[in-house]
Amino acid sequence: MINTFKRLLNIVTIFNCMTPNFAVTFLSAPKYVVAKLGDTFDIHYSLSEAKQIRLESLYNDTSASIFEPPNFDAKFKDRWKVTPSGESSSYTFTVTSSEKIDGLHINASIVGGSSTDYRKTGVVLYESNPTAEEYPKTVIEGEKFNVVFDFKFWGAGSFGSKLFVNDTWISSSKTESIFYDGLAKFKEEHKATWKIDNQNMYFEVKLYRNDDTDFVRFKSDDIKIRVEYKVRDIKITSDQDNSDKLKNGDELICTAMGNPVPKYEWRKASSKVILSTSSKVKIEGSGNVVYECTAWNVVNGTRHTLAQKSSLSINSASIPGKFDMTLISSILLSCIVIYKENLI
Repeated sequence: MINTFKRLLNIVTIFNCMTPNFAVTFLSAPKYVVAKLGDTFDIHYSLSEAKQIRLESLYNDTSASIFEPPNFDAKFKDRWKVTPSGESSSYTFTVTSSEKIDGLHINASIVGGSSTDYRKTGVVLYESNPTAEEYPKTVIEGEKFNVVFDFKFWGAGSFGSKLFVNDTWISSSKTESIFYDGLAKFKEEHKATWKIDNQNMYFEVKLYRNDDTDFVRFKSDDIKIRVEYKVRDIKITSDQDNSDKLKNGDELICTAMGNPVPKYEWRKASSKVILSTSSKVKIEGSGNVVYECTAWNVVNGTRHTLAQKSSLSINSASIPGKFDMTLISSILLSCIVIYKENLI
């Protein structure tokens, strides 16, 4: 009987040695928490089984206690709370009236047992949207210029920033980010092109929570930059729907882009005589006629020109008739004389 009991005891001992000792692990923890300075935010943790957890703040290679069960550090105890207060497999840390010191890089670890599992969470507190601090009012096409935007946030987080023109991202040739006591300065270098002239431009900052698809977006107010650029994209149209049926008196219209706004000169291709200095010219003549529009502007002291020709075939029948009023008067006078002779 005793031998049988010893054999059973040995079997149990061997079984216990063979059974792995599963350590408690974290099932979930946020990668980043994003909140507005002064607001309330929560941090949630869940474990594979009930255990106590501690929180520490990380800075460079040092750490400091935030929460060692059951107490919070003196800096946090009035605003930080944990639910539940006892041992559990799920915890919620609630921070009320958040302050700048709550922007932390937090390390959560399990108290007691053999677990070495931990989770790091970055808390980012922002104050407002980005604001434009420096940008030129006017630039010349091809020049390089800088734009500087400020964005205030505290803590440890992941972010991305971009400059947009009419909701289209424009790449920068150089980017610099400077951080000092919660103030982030984003400086970007760009090359002036005609496409950004007087367009709505804004700066965007994204604070990420977990991955590239989970973020909080911040957008600055629009700014506008005037770009002086040479005349471009010239074209000639008419005031008629069907340009094949143009006749004398119809108008050709010349349009072009540029800043300053282009001026215009109309000529017939075979002549140097200027017919019009507006964007329009009236058609005159018959047969095959070629009109030429020259658009021009002055940028940075240099005159830039661009020309476009339009070949027309004008039917002479479309020319309005010209009447000789002297002849008409003579005919009327003859009719009156004949009428009087008949009366006599």
